[in-house]
Amino acid sequence: MRQRLDTNDFSHLTGLGVLAVGVDVGNLPLRELTMIRYLDRFRQAAGLHNLSTYVHGLSSISLISSVVGAGFDYIAGDPVMSVIETPESIFPIDLENLYQPLFKSTA
Repeated sequence: MRQRLDTNDFSHLTGLGVLAVGVDVGNLPLRELTMIRYLDRFRQAAGLHNLSTYVHGLSSISLISSVVGAGFDYIAGDPVMSVIETPESIFPIDLENLYQPLFKSTA
C-alpha cells in the first residue's frame, strides 16, 4: 500500500491484511540527506507493525545503498534497473554490481 514519505505510524493498517507499505520518491524535491532520514523513519515505523517495505523512484546509487542498509525489502529506480513493461521476476540487490559501472569508468 503506497503511503506518504512522512508517514511514521502504521497502526491504522493493523488487521487489514496489508503486507507491505511503500513510497514513490521519484518526484519529491528533497535533498538526499533529508530523504535518507525520512526513508529510515518510514522503514522503522513499518517494522514496528511487521510490514514489508518498498521504495520506488530512487535516482542515485547512494540512495539505493542507504535503503539497503535501512532494511527495505523491495527497491526500484533507474540505477537498479530501468522500468520495463512486464516484469518477469524480482532480483536481489547486489551492491557490487550496482557500483561496477563506476569502477569501469575510472579504469
